[in-house]
Amino acid sequence: PPPPPPPPHPGVAGDSDPLQAQQPMRLDRDIVVYWRLKEGLPGSVDLVTYREPGKQRGTFMVTLTPGDDLAPISEGRDWVFVLDMSGSMRGKYQTLVDGVQRALGRLGSNDRFRFIRFNNSAREMTPGWINATSEAITRWSDRLAASSVDGGTNLFAGLELALGSLDADRTSAIVLVTDGEANVGVTEKGDFIDLMKQHDVRLFTAVMGNGSNRPLLEAMTEVSNGFAVSLSNSDDIAGKLMEFTSKVSHEALHDLDLQIRGIKVTDLTPATPRSLYRGEQLVVFGHYFDDGMADLSLTGKISGQEKRYATSFPFPAVETGNPEIERLWAYAKIRELQDQIDYLGADSDARDAIVGLAVEHGLVTDHTSMVVMREEQFEARGIERSNRDRRQLEQIAASQRASQPVQNRRVDGHAPISATPRASHGGGAMGIEVMFLALILLLVQARRGRARQMG
Repeated sequence: PPPPPPPPHPGVAGDSDPLQAQQPMRLDRDIVVYWRLKEGLPGSVDLVTYREPGKQRGTFMVTLTPGDDLAPISEGRDWVFVLDMSGSMRGKYQTLVDGVQRALGRLGSNDRFRFIRFNNSAREMTPGWINATSEAITRWSDRLAASSVDGGTNLFAGLELALGSLDADRTSAIVLVTDGEANVGVTEKGDFIDLMKQHDVRLFTAVMGNGSNRPLLEAMTEVSNGFAVSLSNSDDIAGKLMEFTSKVSHEALHDLDLQIRGIKVTDLTPATPRSLYRGEQLVVFGHYFDDGMADLSLTGKISGQEKRYATSFPFPAVETGNPEIERLWAYAKIRELQDQIDYLGADSDARDAIVGLAVEHGLVTDHTSMVVMREEQFEARGIERSNRDRRQLEQIAASQRASQPVQNRRVDGHAPISATPRASHGGGAMGIEVMFLALILLLVQARRGRARQMG
């Protein structure tokens, strides 16, 4: 069954009345967005583009929602919960315990679990594999709740112990919950990546708070074909952990390859899509040249068997309704370049590329910042007002969209990419309005200004 609806959060309208007036948004709180696909709809391809008249290059966002071809896994699964017990978890620990207990409640009768805790060192709390009966879940949840937190964060030791306890004959997954950086024992990123590459297991990571080493945690999950999510104290950690357990209840679509032929496309991001789980979508940004019909194909593997989705649709010569797509592409590309730096080390070419994209599109990054000045200072200093002009263009487009009916972005209606109904939970169709909300949050730090290189 789908997970229960999330609780309302401060500053967000309650579920019972989604249209009620919201409290003013505060920048010291995370904004949590939930959405759900309408049940019974087939797989689909949605396209949003932007291309000014007379311009050779356009920008696009394509969203692929595969049909639900991912069969349930009937045999029992094994779950290893690797839990941060360091001192920084004080104040968050009971929330973690509640999330783990509720996630365990989603396991099947043939599933098993283990608890591994780590701070300065790592140790297993459970005596081997525990069958996921209601009595066992209650007993071990109570023991977990009675544990204390203190010490540092020996993340490597926790993962190493978890990976050494796996049963090669069963489907396995590791759920890591942490809020800090690896500061005890092995701390080099390369050692963590090498450790994960030695094992065929999915790693799912719940990152609590803003003090953790996200590049390291996300790199490990990508190597294992899992994924990481960020959680604030006001977020629904139980729902996220339950989402992890639901992902391994079905097969995954992995080894993905996206091809678009018929027109020239460049600068795709992500360049290498990660695995897709039941209920998830693939969102890809890029640039296109020319216009007219294009052939799209997505290939991958499900349990070792080849799977292919294919359709065709036109790219427009002119489309001026969504200028924000340019910033969204730039932001996605910058994240990809920053990941490259985080994974492989300092790279002057990647850094220069980030600075160039950020300055052109008015984005704050690790290498750029927003400078706010009086109006006359821009002219006195000879600074081009490209960010102001871009914002005016975006605001005009947003106003025009608000006065029009919601537009259906599906482009494969004549040749559906899949006739199989898609999963209605575990993800959702992130419409262009939600993507633009994310962009607004990126720009809210300065009403006027220009991204300029720091130092």
